[in-house]
Amino acid sequence: MGGAIAGLRRRLASLRAQWRVSLNPKSGREARLVSAQITMISNASRYHGYILPIIGLAIAINFIETLPWIRVLAWWIPVAMLFGGSALAGRYRPPPAADLTPREMAWTAKVFTIVTAILTAVWCAMMPVLWVPGDHLNHVVLVLIIASSMASSSSVNAPHFVSGTICMWIYGLTLIITPLIAEGHIDRFFLLMAVAFLITMIAQMDSNYEMTRKMLSLQDERAGLVDNLKRAKGESDAARYRAEEASRAKSQFLANMSHELRTPLNAILGFSEMIHTDVGGDKPGKHKEYAKIVYDSGHHLLALINDVLDLAKIEAGGLELRETDVNLESLIAETLRMMDAKAIGAGVTLKCETSKDLPAVRADERALKQVLLNLLSNALKFTPLGGEIIAFAFLERDGAAAFGVRDTGVGISEDDQSRVFEKFGQGRHDIVTMEKGTGLGLAIVKGLVAVHGGEVTLVSRVGDGTSVTIRLPNERSRGRGTLQAAS
Repeated sequence: MGGAIAGLRRRLASLRAQWRVSLNPKSGREARLVSAQITMISNASRYHGYILPIIGLAIAINFIETLPWIRVLAWWIPVAMLFGGSALAGRYRPPPAADLTPREMAWTAKVFTIVTAILTAVWCAMMPVLWVPGDHLNHVVLVLIIASSMASSSSVNAPHFVSGTICMWIYGLTLIITPLIAEGHIDRFFLLMAVAFLITMIAQMDSNYEMTRKMLSLQDERAGLVDNLKRAKGESDAARYRAEEASRAKSQFLANMSHELRTPLNAILGFSEMIHTDVGGDKPGKHKEYAKIVYDSGHHLLALINDVLDLAKIEAGGLELRETDVNLESLIAETLRMMDAKAIGAGVTLKCETSKDLPAVRADERALKQVLLNLLSNALKFTPLGGEIIAFAFLERDGAAAFGVRDTGVGISEDDQSRVFEKFGQGRHDIVTMEKGTGLGLAIVKGLVAVHGGEVTLVSRVGDGTSVTIRLPNERSRGRGTLQAAS
């Protein structure tokens, strides 16, 4: 007894869950299931709106000889109007999309259920309206029509639990109540048959519902698996492409680094040996010249190694910021003075443009100076004789400070713009310049800016120069000081 009660409770809980999902889906998966159920019913019944009015007309003509024509038309006209109207509405309004939100799908399911119930009730109204007391042939015909419609509904409307259940009870009550209020033994027989048939059809509908629910759930899972596989394949292809690009960039970096390291090392070893063996010792100042070359080569070698170490420290998260209030105008002016001699030697003009209301920023001054030096060095490398390089700083509307460098150099193609800030990344314009870098300068810029929580924006066109803007978070601004623009 206890097992039967527990089984009944589980069944009732299952029915409540099915009812809730059919009318009020909560998740995206439930919404897709309800959408597929309604779409299946709509596809299976898409011709009912055209066929049933014609069948109803044939039934009406058959009964018009035994019933007043006004009574017959009172049933057929609503059938023709409602079924025909639903057919036209369905023709111009497609089934619900699978990407509707749960709330939108709940509203659609409720409207669909109401419309289906109204159409079923109008169709079943034939039995009480066209029922002729004492005419057993009339009763047999009506019972057979409603019973056959009920059997069809147990299959067509079964995918959507609420719609199928409501339609089934409308058919069942029509078959039971009409013979119940009639008189005669044959009508009592119809009543018993109707009860048995209703039970059978409910069981059939429940079986059809479970079968279609499982089928649609499997289809949704399969579609999800296919989407996941496509997404995984796309991510795998992207990761493979990035790995291949990184491998090529690394190979290019190693080739460049071998050249960059060998050149100063060879100079250091060669000229050190010349000093050691007293080559040129008979010429005044020659050893001093050799020592200067050794010093410059060592300094260049140290800069290369520092770049590699800085990038490694940034990537490892080991870079600690020593934050102070930094005056961007003073920082830019100082950095331009450091690059002035190199710019004069390259025949390039350096300029500074800063806003008057530029605030101080809370940042690591050494890191910001390194960012500017790298940007200016890069700009000098790709700006031809007679060109112009401008270091700028301004305040954005949201209070964030921004600074950067723009030049009138050779520019960067769109294909290369996504690569220049990557490790070891170099644009194809490197091949047209006499000076090649290691491909670490802009990667260090990106890393240092990221540590400050900022972002880097690059705008460039081939032949029209390049502009790199560094935007620091507005919380790093420390009030507005009235600073004089330098030029």
